[in-house]
Amino acid sequence: MCQNPECGFCFVARLEIARTLSLSSIPKPGVNVPLSQHINWSAIQQLP
Repeated sequence: MCQNPECGFCFVARLEIARTLSLSSIPKPGVNVPLSQHINWSAIQQLP
């Protein structure tokens, strides 16, 4: 909501996770966020 009471503007904001930039050290099964094209693929291939 606008801080100016005479304005009256009110809105809804939304936060969205679009892609992964760095993999989690403690991943949660079932949570799948698309990987960024800028991810270091050689590092991903070395994961257990």
